[in-house]
Amino acid sequence: MVENSRMSQRGTASAQPFRRRLLQVAVASCFATAVHANPVGPSVVSGAATFNAVGKNLTVTNSPGAIINWQGFSIRPDEVTRFVQSGAASAVLNRVTGPEQSAILGQLASNGRVFLINPNGVTVGAGARIDTAGFVGSSLNLSNEDFLAGKFRFTDPGNAERVITVGSTHRIEPHTYGVSYFSSRGPTGDGRIKPDLLAPGEKILGAALDDSIMRMDGTSMAAPHVSGAAAMLMARHPELRGKPDKIKKILCSTATDLEREAHFQGHGLVDILRALQSM
Repeated sequence: MVENSRMSQRGTASAQPFRRRLLQVAVASCFATAVHANPVGPSVVSGAATFNAVGKNLTVTNSPGAIINWQGFSIRPDEVTRFVQSGAASAVLNRVTGPEQSAILGQLASNGRVFLINPNGVTVGAGARIDTAGFVGSSLNLSNEDFLAGKFRFTDPGNAERVITVGSTHRIEPHTYGVSYFSSRGPTGDGRIKPDLLAPGEKILGAALDDSIMRMDGTSMAAPHVSGAAAMLMARHPELRGKPDKIKKILCSTATDLEREAHFQGHGLVDILRALQSM
């Protein structure tokens, strides 16, 4: 399993703990210029929901237990996002699939419970107003199955020892720029090195929703490089199939040292040629 590694708070060059908290609170002014208007790009995964945007107000009417994926979920200081539900026992799970953190600087309202899952981080500004029957904002994961079953178990798979956790670096000059500012740093809560590897995650060209090509940054751009490297190893050496620990050991032992702290860069930049030659 390859897990991307993201900072819980974007826009800072200082090291951040790899451990994540359910709710992060920061001063609104730090993020006001980077916040997109109201949640965007909804896709209903489970249940039913309708969306009505009028000016700076977004109203979502959802069925109990609805799950919605969003390209982005932020609220500016002068905006209102409201979830209309059947009652206080109803809940809606909002999951951000885009690369940006969520900044709640305006008003989030609902007569039910609102869950917001964003692996990039969730920030609630000092001037924000949250008026709901219950609110959880987290960078940890909550599976759709657990949510629907009423089991609110939050997990962080990137901390797992056998997982290859991938951080991001510059695609052309990794030795110069080192670890990307948005990439999570270690160590884990029990002192292990994370991330395990770095891969190009800045200025990556990828397909956009409108079929165009756009430049994107994020550990979601970096993780596929390591997945591809693992696939190439298994294609060249079929005996590695079903042996994830061995694959991880090979990739980590052959990585290129960028001469950063181990808790920043892990074992270094993935090097598939060196990995193949090591066999």
